[in-house]
Amino acid sequence: MRTKNLSQATETQPPRRSRLLRTALLLCLTAAVAGIWLGHASPLPLLTGAAKNITGQTAAIHSAVVTKTADPMVPEPEDNATMETVVQALMAEYDLNEGNFSLCYYNTVTGESYEFNPDAWMVAASTYKLPLNLYYYEQEAAGLIDPESAVSGVPLPTIHYRSIVESNNELSHALIYNLGTFRQYKQLMLETYSDYDLNLVPAEAMNRNLYTAGFMMDVLQYLYPIADQYPELMDHLHEAMPGQYFKKHVTDYPIAHKYGSYDGAENDIGIIYTEEPYLLTVYTYQVYNGMDVVGRINEAVCAYNVSHYQPEPEPEPLPAEEQQPDNEPASRTAPEPETVSASVPTPAVLSWLSTHLLTVFGSLGALVCLLLMKKRK
Repeated sequence: MRTKNLSQATETQPPRRSRLLRTALLLCLTAAVAGIWLGHASPLPLLTGAAKNITGQTAAIHSAVVTKTADPMVPEPEDNATMETVVQALMAEYDLNEGNFSLCYYNTVTGESYEFNPDAWMVAASTYKLPLNLYYYEQEAAGLIDPESAVSGVPLPTIHYRSIVESNNELSHALIYNLGTFRQYKQLMLETYSDYDLNLVPAEAMNRNLYTAGFMMDVLQYLYPIADQYPELMDHLHEAMPGQYFKKHVTDYPIAHKYGSYDGAENDIGIIYTEEPYLLTVYTYQVYNGMDVVGRINEAVCAYNVSHYQPEPEPEPLPAEEQQPDNEPASRTAPEPETVSASVPTPAVLSWLSTHLLTVFGSLGALVCLLLMKKRK
């Protein structure tokens, strides 16, 4: 009996071992194949992190370059022009001199100013109507004159419009003599809007419609900071004489002005609303084609003003790593760019190692199973 059992055991042992080896081989091959597939699906994270880091740096550099290129160009002055050289060129071109020309310029933003012959008493023509109407508007605002009252039977609002926009002389004279004599009116204008020493004003200037470009600049500098208080006056100045004088060759910017033309005098005074608004007073007398010359003078001055305008530079953008999130306090440190340290394994690295170890051990296991099976045969 014992011999028979040993014989049966000997006969059944090889098939059982073969099945075990085949099963082990199948498992090892499955593990190897799975490791290979997972390895292809999960590339080495060190390379991926480096690629992300490089891509981020490249994007930041590109962004900085694009931002700098997109900055608006700052106009450069032509030939280092100054107001003096601009005016000298105009004088040479239009035969202007101290006997027939006076000019004052003031930049309301930078404070730059220029004067040529500012104290020459010249025929003012209708430019006198600006300080005259301004005086009445101030008296009305102070409650000293009823805004709806009439002068020479004409309501003040009508007089203001016709005096500034239409340059009506009769109604403007009515405003003058409503204040007293001509000399009293003249003294009132000079004392209110300038610091002229009346003792030094020529007697002829006190008795005639003579003013200086310097005085009219004083009036504009007085008006400009308080212009918002007198919207009706400013509306009239904007409406007056479109397409002529200061408005003839400068059409891109609003202009509030009071022109004047009388007995060879062609004048204009006003506010030109460029990016840096400027005040300009121009008096001419017996100048050929004077109205157009006044327009050309403003054209040249406007070009000078605009060419010297320098907008505030925009701040340079911060590098990506220094930018603060909008909802984070400024004191917090910005997160570092994504990098992977080679000395500290991360979960991604461990996962990558596991898949490749699975492939290696699965392959080795399959090889061992094949060797054992071959040996059994």
